[in-house]
Amino acid sequence: MDLINSNYISANNLADILGVSRATVLKWIQNGTYKAETNAHGESVFNVEELGNKILVEDEGIFGISWKIC
Repeated sequence: MDLINSNYISANNLADILGVSRATVLKWIQNGTYKAETNAHGESVFNVEELGNKILVEDEGIFGISWKIC
């Protein structure tokens, strides 16, 4: 199954978006916080729609954006 399309993001991209390290994302995969799939290149990828159900984005005005894992 080839999962390379705009509905998926890599572990690195998820780490960048949330402002955490890749190691933290890999830990979340191991403990089941996020379910990763493997694409044709053997990379861990995440379904954007599923992530949207788990991540709450809070706009803090001029102070930026914070993320909360639900």
